[in-house]
Amino acid sequence: MKAKGLQDIYDDGMAAIGECLDAVFPAIPYCIDLLGGPYLLTDEKRLKAFRPVSAANR
Repeated sequence: MKAKGLQDIYDDGMAAIGECLDAVFPAIPYCIDLLGGPYLLTDEKRLKAFRPVSAANR
């Protein structure tokens, strides 16, 4: 097994963070709405927000 250098560990960690954020970000506008915050709109070219069908047109 080859030992990883610090740069390899950093690059792997950044890729993992990116994957996690890509999975979580679409739900953030709906979560804010559930907490009583404003109804946030997103630029669908950059990020398509997740909302269940029952909450789509509130």
